[in-house]
Amino acid sequence: MAKKKKRGARSRYKRAFIAGLATLLPTILTIGLIVFAWGMLNKYVTEPINAGVKALLTTAPARNYIVYPLYSLESVKAPPGTKEPVRKVGFKGADVPYAEATEYREWLEKKYPWSVGLVLGGTLIFFAGFFFTSFLGRKLRKWVEREFYRLPVIKAIYPYAKQLTEFIFKEEKKEKYTQVVAIEYPRKGIYSMGFVTGGGFKSIAAVSGRKMVNIFIPSSPTPITGYTIFVAEDELLRLPISVDEAIRFSISGGVLVPAKEAREGTVIKFREGEIAGVEGREDNS
Repeated sequence: MAKKKKRGARSRYKRAFIAGLATLLPTILTIGLIVFAWGMLNKYVTEPINAGVKALLTTAPARNYIVYPLYSLESVKAPPGTKEPVRKVGFKGADVPYAEATEYREWLEKKYPWSVGLVLGGTLIFFAGFFFTSFLGRKLRKWVEREFYRLPVIKAIYPYAKQLTEFIFKEEKKEKYTQVVAIEYPRKGIYSMGFVTGGGFKSIAAVSGRKMVNIFIPSSPTPITGYTIFVAEDELLRLPISVDEAIRFSISGGVLVPAKEAREGTVIKFREGEIAGVEGREDNS
């Protein structure tokens, strides 16, 4: 009895721990991904833009025609025996001692708003989107991509990075998946989930004498890869779920089942030593 109570307590603790982990892990992963994306944005977009803007503001034309008039800056005379310093910050009409004056670059670091890089980065992306969807922009993008596919190292990375970003951000790519279906693939009795992507080849339809369709079967957990096959239309089993639900199902490896397709009860479990369809041996010892 004591052993059973111990096992029961351990089982409750284990269930409680798993329940807590299952509840908190999605939130933690979401926050982690947001923090990671924010760090990448700050490191590779905001900081380089801010560094470039600061470099421009230290040029003579920017100081003379933008910064100085805007912030009412003036030169501060250096003490005797020292070299003339870089322009110092001081309010007009005020007697600012040399010791209290701040060097222009140091002042710029303190006064410069960090958000400038974020706003400029967002604006740049916005206008880049407008440009690359125009006639000239599309031509330029095609030329750049063609050159990327020829470069030794870049051609091994760029196509896959492009596939991933297009799959995540381009809605028209998802809209091409017109219907979620199930087919008996790779053999009879095993059903695979796939997306209808279009009509089949004329030559295949002519040989088979049946109406064929293109089916893309995604891989788990990376649905951007998979297999494209041709299947007769009358062999398709249409599923009453959305494309997004099917993608979530594929990414999760079948864990996130759409509500319409969820069965009552738990996942089939086998006793220790059993295999599906095979009787388990009883321990007589």
